[in-house]
Amino acid sequence: EMNSREKVDYVVELAKVFGCMVYIAGFTSEKNKEHRFKVKQYVKQVDDYLTGLGIENKSTTIFSDNFTKEIMQYAKTTGAGLIAIMNEYDFSMDQLIKGSYTQQFVNHSKVPVLSIPAVPIGEDVSSNFFASGDIPF
Repeated sequence: EMNSREKVDYVVELAKVFGCMVYIAGFTSEKNKEHRFKVKQYVKQVDDYLTGLGIENKSTTIFSDNFTKEIMQYAKTTGAGLIAIMNEYDFSMDQLIKGSYTQQFVNHSKVPVLSIPAVPIGEDVSSNFFASGDIPF
């Protein structure tokens, strides 16, 4: 969750360059009300941050068991031009069968995907980026 917000600064820079709307999608498969509340609070923090920077945005929180499917559907519904995801290092049985979330997005998304590596603070990340699709830069 915390790592997922690391992508915000990259998205802010892209939004400034291209003058585009940012769609914020918080996601959780947890049934726990406290966890769901925490995810909603993270989304609100990002929404407030973008609004404070003058970046137009819309936000939602998605509760589902299928992260990639739901995020790709949200991107399609909103007409998003790019999906920014963190290249997380968490592992689940679902990922063993279907591949990592990053692989699932790159393999199945009709919308270009920007995968931002989750790395410790201070590490050089310049060679760790991966993007798919036709990105106009």
